[in-house]
Amino acid sequence: MHLDRFARHRLTFGPTPIERLDRLSAALGGGVTIWAKREDCNSGLAFGGNK
Repeated sequence: MHLDRFARHRLTFGPTPIERLDRLSAALGGGVTIWAKREDCNSGLAFGGNK
């Protein structure tokens, strides 16, 4: 299956920010760096997180 067969639909108004989660990384022992893509900041569809 090729993904180019599917139509694209814009779900955000632009690029969504990515935040480094320092406290979670530290809680996991500090050997990893955890990042989160903040799609809740720019969707225009809903506010306060993924619905």
